Amino acid sequence: MKTGNKIKVTVVAAILGGSLCSNSVYAGHQHETKTIKFESFMAEAFDKNPGLRAKKSEYESKRRRVFAAFLPEDPEIGVDFEGQSDFFDFDSKMNTEYMLSQTIPFPTKLLLRGSVAAKEADMAYQEYLEETRDLIWHIEQPYYELYMVKKIARGAFGKSGSFGSDRQSR
Repeated sequence: MKTGNKIKVTVVAAILGGSLCSNSVYAGHQHETKTIKFESFMAEAFDKNPGLRAKKSEYESKRRRVFAAFLPEDPEIGVDFEGQSDFFDFDSKMNTEYMLSQTIPFPTKLLLRGSVAAKEADMAYQEYLEETRDLIWHIEQPYYELYMVKKIARGAFGKSGSFGSDRQSR
């Protein structure tokens, strides 16, 4: 058996043993139990899980890059100064050049770059959904295991809390 399965079996056995002891020892006592809703587990897991938050932020950052991938590079503006500029005044003549440039890529390059960015964003979204489903599965499985243990315990001990009490009355 794997280590994880041993731990699950031990936890299930401890819960079963605890519920059996509590049914037989405290059968006459009424005590208040706090019920926790399954939805509250899910909401807390979605809010506090660092893996899920990382996948979500990765998806959001890749989604923001899609629009920028369709745009050409930014234009460049510059000024060039050449020549002597009154340093020793050797008949100072200064040449000033102003420059403006824009790189225009091959027509399909922007389209391909944008579609690649969109596919990367979609892949990041699918990874986020996978992490969400994995988190839900890891929450639901122990919840339903506990449910089945309690159902088996109720079937074995009946409503009175002692073993086989319902079978004798039949």
